[in-house]
Amino acid sequence: MKLKTKDRVKISDNFYLDEFIHPKIYERFGRTSTRYLNPGIVKAVELVRKGFNEERKMHIPHAKEIGIYINTWGTGGNLINSGVRDFLNPHKKNSRSRHYYSMCADMHLNGARDERELYNHIIKHSEFYFKKGISTIEDFNFTPAWCHISIEWNPWDDKMRIIKP
Repeated sequence: MKLKTKDRVKISDNFYLDEFIHPKIYERFGRTSTRYLNPGIVKAVELVRKGFNEERKMHIPHAKEIGIYINTWGTGGNLINSGVRDFLNPHKKNSRSRHYYSMCADMHLNGARDERELYNHIIKHSEFYFKKGISTIEDFNFTPAWCHISIEWNPWDDKMRIIKP
């Protein structure tokens, strides 16, 4: 289900609702599917995008800004499970993935760039991102096609967790 450009709902400076929502949820609820989206994950992805590009410009002042995307179904791509997943159409049986609870996102870089660059940026600045609410990142060696972050809360954590799914 590809959306017409005029039908895409912008929810932050750089992201659209369809990037965070599974197409079956969007099909059922349209723009009100924001009710299933935790605004904290949108803010976290925006923060990473901004920080990633600012750091690049510090090293290469004329560097072009690199976009991050989540799901691509709204623009004709095939990614549907990188944001909020639909529990009525589970990605994996009996999964307790934080994707079903709108607490995480799988980020991809535009321009066929290596997502390891994004992962390394987050790891390098993990203390900053942890203080801003990003609690978890997946070890890139287990998920080399994307960079997964989560805003799940555990009051006993004192630093960002690196998980091996």
